[in-house]
Amino acid sequence: MSDFKRTQIQEAIVGMVKDREFRTVAYDTDGVPRVRETEFSIKAARPILCNEVNSSFEVDPDHGRYRVLRRRTWNFALKMKFPSEVLLEEFESELQERPPHIAGLNTTIFLLSANVEHPVQQDGKTGTIAEYVFQALEGRK
Repeated sequence: MSDFKRTQIQEAIVGMVKDREFRTVAYDTDGVPRVRETEFSIKAARPILCNEVNSSFEVDPDHGRYRVLRRRTWNFALKMKFPSEVLLEEFESELQERPPHIAGLNTTIFLLSANVEHPVQQDGKTGTIAEYVFQALEGRK
């Protein structure tokens, strides 16, 4: 995977969330969280940050007895901030059930981990901060 591929993968990951609306969470007076209807959905605040964090390599079998390495996996971190608390489970479930595939690169993007910080309950001063790690796995030629 070249730098050009890196850029395409980054754009694909950011594209999954840049226009997506996430449902907000509200709390009743009894402190029980309630998911608001979609008219209260919000988008992630800009900037949405995405960059590579590590990668792995393997011997490319197409080079016979010569030992040539090729990139096998590439991990990317995505960081988003929201102006209020949001529900992320739907987004995560979609990624688990149908990992995005970039056909032109023969690359599938898998969700590896999530680090989510929600604000203190009923604290309107902050919002959810989410950092996801994705693995871009290049398919065989």
